[in-house]
Amino acid sequence: MTHSGSNTLARLASIFLTSAAAVTLAPAAQAADQLLSGAVTSASREKLGGVTVSARLEGSTITTSVYTDETGNYYFPPLAAGKYKIWAQALGFERANGEVDLSAAKQQNLSLASITDLERRWRQLPGELMIASLPEETADDARIKKIFMNQCTGCHTPSYTLQFRFDEGGWNRIINLMKVIGGGGLPQDRPAN
Repeated sequence: MTHSGSNTLARLASIFLTSAAAVTLAPAAQAADQLLSGAVTSASREKLGGVTVSARLEGSTITTSVYTDETGNYYFPPLAAGKYKIWAQALGFERANGEVDLSAAKQQNLSLASITDLERRWRQLPGELMIASLPEETADDARIKKIFMNQCTGCHTPSYTLQFRFDEGGWNRIINLMKVIGGGGLPQDRPAN
């Protein structure tokens, strides 16, 4: 056998041994992974579908999130063994927190309590739902909603603008300030009167 032929055989043998080691070690690495599942219910024990459930390994910055199915159950993909912070959150509900030690497969059920404070419930809404909830039954309501959409959401997200509560004088001061401060936060040149 030539020298180059023996090198080729040595390389093939090395590739074969590396592949065999990878196949042998892969199940051992996956054996450390654990399954986490459970159910999310309301305080009245109603199963809640579409709820975000998140888990973060202690000391990690990575969060894994899943959603509950229509029966309120959730299932995480296999997670590394360790201690996890787990929480569930949904619109209209307080966040539910828990901890779980995933040394083996675990089931962790969570219960969500309704937010009773209407102001906190409102502030939890995403901007598009805030806009959708604004009244438009009368012509004046529809007009002011259109003005708001045209004038305020070009520079700000709806949720940012709608989170503030001012009386008429407070809003006048804010609007007058915005007339001289541009979108970049710098004073604008005002035309001479």
